[in-house]
Amino acid sequence: MIALDANGADRGPATVAEGGRLSGTDVTLFGPVGELAGYSPVVDAPVSIANDEEPVRAVRNKPESSIVQAVRSERPDLLIVSRARDAVHARHLYAVGVTDAVPETIEASLQLSEAALVGLGLPAGPVIASIHEKRDEFRRELQEAAGRAGLAQTRSIRAKTLRGA
Repeated sequence: MIALDANGADRGPATVAEGGRLSGTDVTLFGPVGELAGYSPVVDAPVSIANDEEPVRAVRNKPESSIVQAVRSERPDLLIVSRARDAVHARHLYAVGVTDAVPETIEASLQLSEAALVGLGLPAGPVIASIHEKRDEFRRELQEAAGRAGLAQTRSIRAKTLRGA
């Protein structure tokens, strides 16, 4: 099953629903039932978070908007990979149950660093290895912070590999 957050599209929930239908894959939509007539299955999630809202504050003020919590209640075993704006948002997403969060500010910085170092003539192999190590270090720190916030254990395959499990 693939869970799609239909609230997250610039062109509206029906655009996401149509993409899910065209994929030919079993898709469960999370979004406003009133705007998703004709699509099934739909889990009613009428509250969305706008792009210009501060993510952690918005989720705290709108707990019913969290697709993560809705999906976890239906399928606790499901892989959930989510985009986060920054480290604070990623820690929150880990705390509410995502498998892996990709903070775009950190990821963009790592990619820029890699391009700059290789562009300056440093050997690509060691640069890439160093960037991967730094990415793993950030991931560990974010997951540990989420653990301190109450998430007993991460579901991340990569984190288990990093811990040697």
